[in-house]
Amino acid sequence: MKKHLQIHPEKVLLVEDNELLLFSMKRFLEREFNHVMAISTGEDAIAHLKGQFYNVVVLDIRLPGMDGWEVIEHIKRESPNTRVIVITTSEDEGTREKALSRGASEFLEKPFDLEELREILLRIIHYNPILP
Repeated sequence: MKKHLQIHPEKVLLVEDNELLLFSMKRFLEREFNHVMAISTGEDAIAHLKGQFYNVVVLDIRLPGMDGWEVIEHIKRESPNTRVIVITTSEDEGTREKALSRGASEFLEKPFDLEELREILLRIIHYNPILP
């Protein structure tokens, strides 16, 4: 029996330089979220965020050029109501604490299950509703 998926109007921005993971996340989340945008660099994410509100940004820390830390700073300064879920492969045990202290709502270590990401998104959206 297949679960009925509800279409959520919230806007989700995915920022990930691994094209396969980016494509997989986008396809998976588009089944349930009305607006999912996929971006592969920090610079493109910043440019895309200008003038647009996203409820949640799913953000890799290790990006070419501008890294995820700089993107989080920009989001928290320019769009403080946007929630950030940090995703990364990290050997540094302090990365989770650093991400949360810089304003991330959640932290997911790669590899992760797409269903786990979906559950986190739904929890953030339903328990912390935000408006632009």
